[in-house]
Amino acid sequence: MRSTLRLRAAVAAICLLALPAPARPQKAPAERTSSVELDVVVLDKDDRPVRGLHQGDFVVKEDNRPVAVTTFTEVSAAGISGRSDSRVVSVLLDDNSVPLNATTVMQNIARLFLSFARPADIVSAVRLTHREDEAAGGLPAALETIDAYRAGSLGFFGRTMSEDAMQTIAKAARQLEPIEHRRKVLVCIGSRDVCDPYFEVPENSLLWKSWRDALVATARANVSVYVVSPGGVTGRVDLGGGLVDATGGGAFVRSNDFERSARMIWNEAGHYYLLGYVPTARARDLHSIDVSVRRSGLHVRARQKRGD
Repeated sequence: MRSTLRLRAAVAAICLLALPAPARPQKAPAERTSSVELDVVVLDKDDRPVRGLHQGDFVVKEDNRPVAVTTFTEVSAAGISGRSDSRVVSVLLDDNSVPLNATTVMQNIARLFLSFARPADIVSAVRLTHREDEAAGGLPAALETIDAYRAGSLGFFGRTMSEDAMQTIAKAARQLEPIEHRRKVLVCIGSRDVCDPYFEVPENSLLWKSWRDALVATARANVSVYVVSPGGVTGRVDLGGGLVDATGGGAFVRSNDFERSARMIWNEAGHYYLLGYVPTARARDLHSIDVSVRRSGLHVRARQKRGD
């Protein structure tokens, strides 16, 4: 009897070995982006927006390869006559790394920025650590959010704080995405380390997913991130290469002239070019983008990264 049981067990084991191994799930190929729209600000030597350029003045490269610009529009918006004339500006308030005694300073800077809004402009305010805040609601709701703002809400926790900031930026970008064919500006008022993190080693970093998600969301929504440091002349020097540059925004640090910063950002939100092209590179997590103009003495603000 025991020998019969041993024989059956051996046969069963052989049968199991003969069965084909279950197939490993294959990673689905990344979906190919069929078209890309870039919002590009062109500035002169005095950092004033340049108007009257033509499609042939622009050179666009993706992953170091030239691509043909297939659509071209110059946008000049003043925020007066309706939705097609609107500028889109959302203020992101750093309520974590900014010290508690800076609450009034932060509120005053935010109110100053929104004082440049005109009736047709689309504005909003979002606090960094408040997930219920949305990049919508208009001027009255934005002013209420600013009134409710308090600096130093939580302690600063390095990586966690930077991760939270990027997640908030990605969320705000997704909320602004339905506003099509417009440049949208997200002005982060706060610590440079939080608003404009640097990211040198992609896949090996714990911040990779949040970094990529922020870049993908801002690219799809045509959102450019700007940083305004409330520290004034004591703020950190702009070293370049952070989230702000990657999204086509600008850094306003080491200056107490917040009115000038606000005026420049609003001007850039209302004067830009929309360039469209069909990507030819293979799908990947992030693509590099380089935009330049053929005319001397000019420089551009344009996103440097996008995802598929």
